[in-house]
Amino acid sequence: RVWAKEGLPGFWAGVKPNVARTFLVNAAELGTYDEAKTRLIPYLGDGLLAHVGASGCAGFTSACVSTPADVIKTRLMNAAGGEQQYRGVLHAGSSILSEEGPSALYKGFLPICVRKLVWCAVFFVSYEKVRSSVNSKT
Repeated sequence: RVWAKEGLPGFWAGVKPNVARTFLVNAAELGTYDEAKTRLIPYLGDGLLAHVGASGCAGFTSACVSTPADVIKTRLMNAAGGEQQYRGVLHAGSSILSEEGPSALYKGFLPICVRKLVWCAVFFVSYEKVRSSVNSKT
């Protein structure tokens, strides 16, 4: 159905918001983790508790920033091969806001947030362990 209606470009529906989402997620996670860790270390020490706390802040911030891009991306991808409800990323975002309100951009926030919290905790705690191990050998 997608091939018949849109050809090869139809299979790339949602790629623009997905690229934007990737930038948003990485900026939110890395920047927030580093800042939160810097602020937590004086109170908790440079250990597991500070790293897990900073990871939680990073995961929550990442979910807040990326969920609207996920919603827009999903809407564009679901429309591929069918009736084109949106002309592009900006039109999709503004249409969702005006027709459904701001909360529509946060549909699915809870599962995304839980996934981000788990991912950030595993990733950043592992990162800190590997970094510590490499630094102690040099």
